[in-house]
Amino acid sequence: MASLIIVVPQHHPPAFSLTGPNSLICIKQYAGSIFQHIYVQIRLVPMRNMLIGVCVLRLPTRAKCLEDNRGAMNMPETKSQQSTNGGFQRVGIVDNFYQASSFISMAFALVTTVHENGETGIGPHALLFPFSITKPHSMMLISRNNSGTATNIRRNGKCALNYVPFDRDCLQGIADMGVPGMSLADKRKANPYTLIDSPSADKAADPEFPKIIKEAYQIFECTWDDSFGLHAQTDAHGKVYDGHFNLIIDNLLMKEEFVPGIEKGEIFPNMPIFCGYRANRGFWFAEHDAPFTIALPKIEGMEEQRVFYIANRIDENVRFTHEACEKLTSIPEPFMLDALKQIVAIAIADNVTEVDEHYLEKVNAQRG
Repeated sequence: MASLIIVVPQHHPPAFSLTGPNSLICIKQYAGSIFQHIYVQIRLVPMRNMLIGVCVLRLPTRAKCLEDNRGAMNMPETKSQQSTNGGFQRVGIVDNFYQASSFISMAFALVTTVHENGETGIGPHALLFPFSITKPHSMMLISRNNSGTATNIRRNGKCALNYVPFDRDCLQGIADMGVPGMSLADKRKANPYTLIDSPSADKAADPEFPKIIKEAYQIFECTWDDSFGLHAQTDAHGKVYDGHFNLIIDNLLMKEEFVPGIEKGEIFPNMPIFCGYRANRGFWFAEHDAPFTIALPKIEGMEEQRVFYIANRIDENVRFTHEACEKLTSIPEPFMLDALKQIVAIAIADNVTEVDEHYLEKVNAQRG
């Protein structure tokens, strides 16, 4: 008898082909879907090529399996426990505490930079977060001091933060590119993505600015602001540790299908979740369910703040003052966004960058 191990999506038909005995087949999920898998061991009896026996093993986890480069199935014995009644226990705080001493789910980006030979390199980074949320808008990147990414940023001060969608087939390549000390040639082989020139004309013409990842759903094109001096920090032994880079966002690029989701909250990219390096077994990742919203409570006196929040996210070059927003709180909720957009359009036509209460009175007078 021949044995065949197959991973089958629980709610989808097993569309596969048999390629021979002892083959290992992983049925890929459809984009944006989340499956619980059934692991099926099938015994084939070589009699008229008929399948006469099936043994199904249902694993008690949501772990989905990924076929690695050697064709072996990686099946971690994991489970998610939502709550506990147990007491708290102190855990030792060691280096890389965010993954070695705790559980912190993180987003990550593939940071592209240019090496000395002019080649664009890719470095996966999870220690990356919004730093300055008002102008100049920036991201804080923490990178190993001697990493290729840190070295390249210190040399030319330019990088791109590429946020890629969840794709199980690409996780092995991401993990490989995240291993310290890997050669450029090995990283090139491990890279599952396509590098292209930036659509920004000035970046594309700059040999020191890196290429970007075609498959990304959003990209931050950045320039390093070294005025903070965070990159030169040393530990108690005088050794320079991880570099901290305040990256000014020059351009924010996003795939057009996701742009409506910023305003309406209806379309989200399928964003991968990084769970750290754990158990000396490798990098751990997770996939999220569909995002949902929780309504905010209505608090008296907060109407102006809400208008301020909406108005100042319509156009990056037009700002509303708090006094102007206070005068706009009487606009009914269903018409608020359209009314604010009309005011912004008038301000742009008048070459006005700040809408205050005096300009608002002028607009109202013009509109009768």
